[in-house]
Amino acid sequence: MIRIYTSTTCVHCKRLKSGLTNNDIEFIDVDVHLKENKSEVEEVFKMTGDEMIPIIMVKPHILAPNKSFKTIEDAIKLIINLIKK
Repeated sequence: MIRIYTSTTCVHCKRLKSGLTNNDIEFIDVDVHLKENKSEVEEVFKMTGDEMIPIIMVKPHILAPNKSFKTIEDAIKLIINLIKK
């Protein structure tokens, strides 16, 4: 299952969720600002070395902005390629 780490106020996060939904890709959305997600989010930020969102986890891969993808469209293409494997 794909996990995406997002915020309700992040425009890029909204575009990612919309793009995944439009491509019939199921995902779990983890809000980085919710208290109950704090330890999980801190661990993911530590793994990426950054706190930029959206972060996408397609196990065992972690896709982070400006490291794994430059645009949301690139991220969606990467996800599609990873889930086809």
